[in-house]
Amino acid sequence: MTTNGDGPVGRARTIAPTIAGESEAIHRGGRLTPIAHRALVDADLFRACGPSEVGGAACDLRDGAAIAGILGGADVSTGWLFVQAGSSAFNFGPRLPAATASEVFATPASVVAAGFPVGTPRADAVDGGYLVSGQWGFASGCLHASWFDARAMVFDHDERVTTRAGLFAMMSCLVPRDAVTLTDTWDVTGMRGTGSQTYTLAETFVPAERTLPMWEKAPRSAAPSFRVPALTYAHVQFASLALGGAAGALAAFTELAGGKTAAQTRTPMREMATTHQAIARAHSALRAAHAYQRWIIDLLLDAAASDAGVTLDERAEARLAVTSAMETALGVVDALYRAAGTSGIFQPSPLHRTFQDLHVMSQQLFARPSHFENVGRYLLGLEHDRSLL
Repeated sequence: MTTNGDGPVGRARTIAPTIAGESEAIHRGGRLTPIAHRALVDADLFRACGPSEVGGAACDLRDGAAIAGILGGADVSTGWLFVQAGSSAFNFGPRLPAATASEVFATPASVVAAGFPVGTPRADAVDGGYLVSGQWGFASGCLHASWFDARAMVFDHDERVTTRAGLFAMMSCLVPRDAVTLTDTWDVTGMRGTGSQTYTLAETFVPAERTLPMWEKAPRSAAPSFRVPALTYAHVQFASLALGGAAGALAAFTELAGGKTAAQTRTPMREMATTHQAIARAHSALRAAHAYQRWIIDLLLDAAASDAGVTLDERAEARLAVTSAMETALGVVDALYRAAGTSGIFQPSPLHRTFQDLHVMSQQLFARPSHFENVGRYLLGLEHDRSLL
């Protein structure tokens, strides 16, 4: 397959119809289909957000968010996998030693899967590196990943290591695929295509050159686009993904409305006032959310390029924008799903898949409505959880 288009965003637009055509099979199979995976590899999108030194396109936050939205409109799970892989390339690409980064991101198919620690995974300091053991869940992309991020608590002589800020030190430890054991725990209603299984690691030596302190800032020598905090970078893209999914749901609903006649009323759906209202409200809500999203992206990129960098104020603004975008996307899809009637309840329906995907996505920590309270407390100068900003 040959992909055309000007740059990664253009290539994403080129393959979007292919991804959309594979969406049902991705959902039913619980993973990317060979056709969808090949399209992403041929378009070299998995590492597009990494620096050019590792084969990436150095996509800044604006281009990364655009790609997430495009792929999300075709299939939400695929868009999620792009963000997951791209965020790893963005995070590790400029921070790993050059030789290690080139090894990890050697080909367009290179992907680092990063799960959430279950319990307290350990990285025990030994000569030349760490001895790592533990379990990690929600490992999106693990079924096509070549490397795994074993995020672990650092121990030295059986004592937890603390940072200068007084926090327990966490280390990202990169291990090859054959070092981990996968367990299929991903039995969910939505986001099925992410294949987010669980992996374990038992007393595996990881050399120091394949380890990095978690979420440490990129070096000042890195391009300004890489100075956006890695979590903020990922979460803004996830928000764009949600809005892209909602836009895809609106397109599916509009197509449905053009050809459906309600059996009970015999009134064409396109002639119903409820249809007109649903489409207009969804359109206006998404326009407003996209404008807000563009504003926060501009704010973050400007801050990253400044001497001060991205401050807590900008991170709080980003957290608010991300949470708001998820809430808007969910509201839009819920309203369209309700207005579609029984046509939206069947598995082959794109509207049904997006409804299920966004509801599962909304349960992720980055999208929880509790962030409104935390940011509100920050804006009032009250005690808040800084780690969630």
